[in-house]
Amino acid sequence: MAMQLTFAQKMSLEVLQLNVQALEARVTEELESNPLLEKKTQELSEALVEPSSDPGEAPPEQDQKEAMMELVEPTLAEGNYLRPNSAEEDLDPLDLIADESPDFETAMAEQLEFHNLEPDLKIRVQTILSLLDHRGYLTEPLESCQTDAEDQQLRQLWPKALRFIQEQLEPAGMGASNLQECLGLQLLRRGQGLDVEESIISQHFDSLLHAKVLAIRPDVDIVLLSAGRDDQVKEGFQFTVFQGGTYKGKVIVESVYPNMCSARIVADLMAQSETIVEGDSASTRVY
Repeated sequence: MAMQLTFAQKMSLEVLQLNVQALEARVTEELESNPLLEKKTQELSEALVEPSSDPGEAPPEQDQKEAMMELVEPTLAEGNYLRPNSAEEDLDPLDLIADESPDFETAMAEQLEFHNLEPDLKIRVQTILSLLDHRGYLTEPLESCQTDAEDQQLRQLWPKALRFIQEQLEPAGMGASNLQECLGLQLLRRGQGLDVEESIISQHFDSLLHAKVLAIRPDVDIVLLSAGRDDQVKEGFQFTVFQGGTYKGKVIVESVYPNMCSARIVADLMAQSETIVEGDSASTRVY
């Protein structure tokens, strides 16, 4: 099973890589943005003492690292990071990786705790998350979430809650109504410079040919797809394989039959920690 970092563990790794000045700025920023956090009684400047020129008076590196972790502890989910108990050179970042990925509810709860939303907005975010299907899509109209008891101000929080899910929570693409919107949301997260990809998704998505992985021979890296000559598939066509909104890899068609084709997996274009399995979706552009 592939190991993945939880949201809190990603934060702890990021914090452990900061130098003293950057850590001071990070702690100050968190304290100012989150009213629920409080600074320890020991001042940051006292805890992170610069080494003295006299070797006999310099605090041990381990003491400084323990002081760092004590000060940043409120920003991390309790129990989800490794407190160093040995010398810095013995600390292996891989020890921070969980043996199993957290379930969906746990991952969402960790992220919501970090963002510290106002109660009314948080409740609506949680409600929408509970309505997502196994692909992460919201297939029900947002209006169905509203109740007659809500006033106009509360009703306006529903679109805001959906935008928060689409723009802030991981994985990217959640809250979309279909695959086209899901891919569009993922491109938005990646920033600018993707004009060609955005054009394909927004203007030419309907011209994409969609298929399913019918079978796979992992020993020879061959998959069988549910699209063939009748669908205008030709040798050399390249299909993108995905599941829900998760990209898995690409395959190139080698043999075409009336209603199916066989394609070879392009190893260099496979997503890290992903494998193609029966039932995955595949798409290509039909010219």
